Amino acid sequence: MDLLLSQESKDSKDSLVGRSEKVSIHTLQQDLLKIENQIPFFVLETLVDLTRTSQDRSPPQGNTKPESNKQKLISLALDFFGVESKDIAIENPRHLLDLALKSLFHENQDSSPRQAFRTIQVSPESSLTEAKSASELEMYGIQFQAGDRTNLTKVEFKNGVLTIPPLVIQESTESMFWNFLIFEMSSCNSRIFTSYIVLMDTLINNEKDVELLLHSKILVSRLNDIKSLVSLFNDLSATVNQKDFYFEPLIQQLNRYCRSGWHPKRAYLVQNYYDARWDVLNNILLFIFTVTQTLFSILSYKPKG
Repeated sequence: MDLLLSQESKDSKDSLVGRSEKVSIHTLQQDLLKIENQIPFFVLETLVDLTRTSQDRSPPQGNTKPESNKQKLISLALDFFGVESKDIAIENPRHLLDLALKSLFHENQDSSPRQAFRTIQVSPESSLTEAKSASELEMYGIQFQAGDRTNLTKVEFKNGVLTIPPLVIQESTESMFWNFLIFEMSSCNSRIFTSYIVLMDTLINNEKDVELLLHSKILVSRLNDIKSLVSLFNDLSATVNQKDFYFEPLIQQLNRYCRSGWHPKRAYLVQNYYDARWDVLNNILLFIFTVTQTLFSILSYKPKG
């Protein structure tokens, strides 16, 4: 509690999703998010109440509503973790891990009610079995761009452009994601984070996919090993028993796009002739060089006598 309160007056914070300054603070953040270290939120609220002075308890002037212990604690915690909380409404978090999870991965408020969650069965007809990786989607003409980082689940596809919020990958990301995953699968009705892992695993099959997402600024890596980025989502997704898939409408939309119009033909040409075109170009250049050399030889030839 003292740690959270001590950050209240500081201007610079270390963010869960990328800003790193003091290693000690960063390490403490990760320790506070371990599932075995969680303390019920109402206990933390009580501790906040004990720290409030008589001036804090006095009614505010004007029409301003007094800040409750819960509101103050949520504000302090999100500020400590470096999460932009101005547009986030979080009610009744169970503990700090739950709060961090809901602040980074929450349902898109622009979606129609209950549109996000649809039960899917893993079968030959499932949209996931037809889903394509990032490099495959690019062959069909789909472009990638980084979106708003305040909500990592706000993934949108419009006019051939797939917009995904940027995710900063650092050494602590894997530990944090495992704690999110274990907590959500064991304790939550929602499967938003689990769905995010499945989506990213679908997009990332190999190093080529990672390089594409890095180039698009959708992934920002503090790690030097690209292979570790491939295995991160593959390993997390391997443990998932997916039922409610948040991104089912998105995957269906991408699949329809890839099946429509000239997109299948484009993908076929890119897949079969992309590498061959360089061979053709090399042969053309070689032919031009040979013809030019022959012409110079003919023009420079002077017959005897």
